Amino acid sequence: MEKFAHLSVDRIVLSRWNCNYMSEKEFEELKQAIRLNGIEPIIVRPKNDWYEVIDGEHRFRAVKELGFTSIPAIVVETDEEDAKARTIVYNIIRGRIDYIKLSEIILEEFRNGSPPESIATKYFMNIDDVNKLLELEKLSPETKAYIQDTIRRKNTNITLQHLVLIANTPKEYQQTIAQATINYQLSTPELKALIQLYTTETTKQKTEETEEQEKEIKAEIGEIGERGSPGEKLRSLLKHKKTLTKATFECECGRIYTINFQKRRIDKLEGTQQEYIEIKAVEENGKCPVCNTQYTINYQERKITFKV
Repeated sequence: MEKFAHLSVDRIVLSRWNCNYMSEKEFEELKQAIRLNGIEPIIVRPKNDWYEVIDGEHRFRAVKELGFTSIPAIVVETDEEDAKARTIVYNIIRGRIDYIKLSEIILEEFRNGSPPESIATKYFMNIDDVNKLLELEKLSPETKAYIQDTIRRKNTNITLQHLVLIANTPKEYQQTIAQATINYQLSTPELKALIQLYTTETTKQKTEETEEQEKEIKAEIGEIGERGSPGEKLRSLLKHKKTLTKATFECECGRIYTINFQKRRIDKLEGTQQEYIEIKAVEENGKCPVCNTQYTINYQERKITFKV
């Protein structure tokens, strides 16, 4: 049974099953959209004297930060397990997934006796993806924290395949490899090459060097920080990355454009939806559909200019 209601925000609590995420920038865009256009109802269930969010956590958070005292909601009478399943399925269908958090939920069910096949059926998932999520248990706590913090602060993402590859490297190297993957936006083959280079070098030296010398080798290969520079071997591996193939820029109104110079394509990104526009010419002129700011993209020279 469902019913519609306007609920006090003070009577709503969050679900621990939510595994969807937004970057800080996307969350600010959501708040702006709610200011201008209002809000879609969230889905909740009664829980004692409270209402627990099943779908719409970011909308609820945005409303609270905007100072609203109530929020439209669809109230669903359902139990704990059904609410959990609904939350995860809604997350998978819409928005971006924090695979690390989802893996922890899947792992808990697996440890409680649910086989991967049952988990896949319950959440409408592919069995291969369930098995991959279970592999993320191998990630070190530091690596998990780094990845989760970074994807929220930056408008970036990391795929499940990337995470599985990182999880299967020695724990002491995982965070460095994760930093390189995110900062350089490595493809899967590039990440595999980096892992092979990294683990081959460190394993070879491990039998010959002391622990102190091993740290020096790690530093030589490249501690990749947000402002750091890679070591010579990693620099060689990523040499072709220095030719700019993509660039992201932001209009004054907040609309984000990702330009693929190599494919001569504009990836217009708004929230979690993308629309691709193929361009054949060397140069393209256009204007932002939100604020009408004019721009010129030169695909050959790989540059973007705004017309004041």
